[in-house]
Amino acid sequence: MSINGGSMEDRLLEPLVAYRDRYGREFGQNAADKFEELLRASSVNVWKNRETVAAYRAEEAKRKEAESASGRFSSFTVLCGCIAAFCGVFAILSCIFASILQADLGMWISFIVTGAALCVGASLFAAKYLAPRKKESGRKAEEYGARAEECMRECLAQLAPLEALYDDVLLPDLIRKTVPEIELSASVGAARSQYIREHFGAAYCEPEKMFVGTLSGELLGNPFIVGRKLCHRMGVRTYSESIVITWETTEVDAEGHPRTEHHSEVLTGYVTKPCPYFYGETALEFYSEAAPDLTFSRTPSHAERFSEGEIERKVRKGSKKISRIQESTPGFTELGNAEFDVLFGALDRNHEVQFRLLFTPLAQKNLLSLMRGTEGFGDDFTMKKEGMKTTVVSEHSAAWDPDCGRFLASLSGYSVALARENFLGETLAYFRNLYFDLAPILSIPLFGQTRPSVPPAPARRAVSEEEAECAAYRMGASLRPEEADTECYFKTQLIRTVGKTDVVRVHAYGYRTEERVETVTEYGGDGYLHDIDVPWTEYFPVERETTVVLRELGLSLLDFGKTVRGGLGEVFGKLGIERMCYGDGILCCIAEDPERFDRTFSEYMDNRR
Repeated sequence: MSINGGSMEDRLLEPLVAYRDRYGREFGQNAADKFEELLRASSVNVWKNRETVAAYRAEEAKRKEAESASGRFSSFTVLCGCIAAFCGVFAILSCIFASILQADLGMWISFIVTGAALCVGASLFAAKYLAPRKKESGRKAEEYGARAEECMRECLAQLAPLEALYDDVLLPDLIRKTVPEIELSASVGAARSQYIREHFGAAYCEPEKMFVGTLSGELLGNPFIVGRKLCHRMGVRTYSESIVITWETTEVDAEGHPRTEHHSEVLTGYVTKPCPYFYGETALEFYSEAAPDLTFSRTPSHAERFSEGEIERKVRKGSKKISRIQESTPGFTELGNAEFDVLFGALDRNHEVQFRLLFTPLAQKNLLSLMRGTEGFGDDFTMKKEGMKTTVVSEHSAAWDPDCGRFLASLSGYSVALARENFLGETLAYFRNLYFDLAPILSIPLFGQTRPSVPPAPARRAVSEEEAECAAYRMGASLRPEEADTECYFKTQLIRTVGKTDVVRVHAYGYRTEERVETVTEYGGDGYLHDIDVPWTEYFPVERETTVVLRELGLSLLDFGKTVRGGLGEVFGKLGIERMCYGDGILCCIAEDPERFDRTFSEYMDNRR
C-alpha cells in the first residue's frame, strides 16, 4: 500500500520496526552474499590460507612460549644473582665476626665455607646453566618470530586479491539493494549541490569548516548530504608548571627549648594563551519542501536510559514547564501528547500549524519508539529545522567518516575468516550509522509524501564545492603550507570551468609554532614571592594558495586503477602530472595548462568509450 503523492511503503513508515524486522537482517545477508561473491572473484585459495594461518599461529605460539621461557630463565638468573650476593655478603660478614670475636673458629669457618660455596654455586649455576638456556630461548624466539612474520606476509599476500576488490561503490550498492527507497551516491554531484543551494536556499558558507568525506542521496526525490567536516576554531589553552619550595621555622616548646620544623609547598604557575583547535563532526542535512516556514531545534533526552517510572516523573515535571510556556508565549500551543512534547522538546518552534502537519500522531509514535527503543541508538540525536533544511547530528555518528573509499581501505585481515568477520561487522555498523541518522526523517511521513516542485537544472560547474574540498583534503601535503606545524584546513574557490574541468584555487590555512617561556610570580607559604617559568606555545597563522584542476571521471576506485594501468598513466606522463589524487569519482591534480589537460582527457575518455 502506498500513500498519495508517491510516499514510502508501509514498512518504511515505521523505521524502527522496519530495521528490526527486515533491514538489519537483509543487509547482513546482502553483505554476506557480496563477500562470498568477492571471495570467488578474487580466486583466493581458502584452504591454502587456512594452512598458512595455522602455520602462523603455530609459529606465534612457539615464539610466545620461547619468550616466556626466556623470561623465566631471566627471573631465575636474577634470583641466583641475589642468592650469590647474599651468600657472598654472609661469608664476608662471617670473616669479619670471626676475626673480631676470636671464639669458636670452627663455627665461623663453616659459615664462611658455606656462604662462599653457595655464592660460587649460585654464580656457576646462573652462568653455566641459566644464561645459555636464556640465550637459546631468546634465539628461538627470534627464529620463531621471523617465521611468524614470514607466514603473516604470506597471509596478507594471499588476501590482497580479495581486498583489491573492495570498491567505493560497494557500500552504496549494498544499502540501495537493502532499502531501494534510499538512492545513494558516494559523492555529492555538482547538479545536486547546485540544486540544494539554489532551490532550497541552503548556501554553503562555513569559512572555518571543510568537507573531508561525503555521502549523498535522495529519499523519494528529496536530497540529503551526509558530510564529515574538519572544523577549526580559535580558543585558549592554559599551560602550567610547578616548583617545590622549602623553608624552616623555629618554635619554642612548652619547656622553652627551640624546635626547628621543615616545611615544603608546591607552587603552580598558570599561563592562558590563544590556541587553535581542530575537530571533526558528522552531520546529515536533509532538504524538503514540507513545512517550509517551520523552524525548531531539539537536543537528546536519552529517554532509552530511563525506566517507566522515571519517564512518568520527567513527563509530569516537563508538562508543568510547557504549560507555563503556553501561558507566557503567544502562539505556542501544547500538542496534547505530553510525553512527545516533553521528550522531543521542540519548544522553540515558530509555526504551530506546520509543526502539527509535520508531527502527526504516526510521526509522534515513530519518534517516541525511536527515542525510547534500544534496537537502534535511542535518543542520542540533535535535530534542527531551518525552513526547508533539516539537520540531524547524532552521538553514534560523532566519529563516523562516511567516505566509502577510506572506510573500505581500513578493512583488512590476515585470514579469510577474519576478513569475513571484519567485512560483515564493519559494513553493518556503517549501515546502522546511516540508517539511524535517517530514522528521525523517516519517522515523519510528510517528508516522504512531499516531492520537490522544481526539477534540478544542469550544473554550471564540473565538480561540487563539497567534493572540491574533499579532493583538497586528499591532496593533503601537496597543498599545505610548508612551514605549518599544525593540521590544516582548505577552502576552495572556482576560478573558471574549461570544458568538463574546473580550475579551482585552494586556500590552505594552518599555524606555525614557536616555543615560549613566561615567568609568573606566586606567593609562597614562606612569605616570599617566587618566579615560575611556564613554557607555552605561540601559534602564527600561515597560508598558501595553490591552483588545481578537478574533473569528474565517474569511475570507481577499482575502475580508475584499471584505467591507469590500461593507458591513463601514459596520459599523466604526457601532461607531466606528478601530484594527484582520486576519490568519489573526482580526479584532482596540479596541471600547468588546464586547457590542454581538459582537451587531452576528453580525447582519452572519448577513445576509451
